[in-house]
Amino acid sequence: MCYWIKMADEPDLAVIRALLPKEQVALLEPILPVITRPERKPQLFDTMTRWREIAAECGLALWQVAIQYESDASG
Repeated sequence: MCYWIKMADEPDLAVIRALLPKEQVALLEPILPVITRPERKPQLFDTMTRWREIAAECGLALWQVAIQYESDASG
């Protein structure tokens, strides 16, 4: 099982590892910077649930909604 947590600040991995001694904990650095511009379209979704709802409503696969999300975000 894999859990992913998005945080605004870098976590203290020693504390997390102490809290979860039997789990493998890794910190993934951002791959690319996120560029924001005034003309950027609003996010299509901000939760996995909403992502799945949009895909179902539009009759699209999750990857198709993800591409639209990225296209809207990047312009």
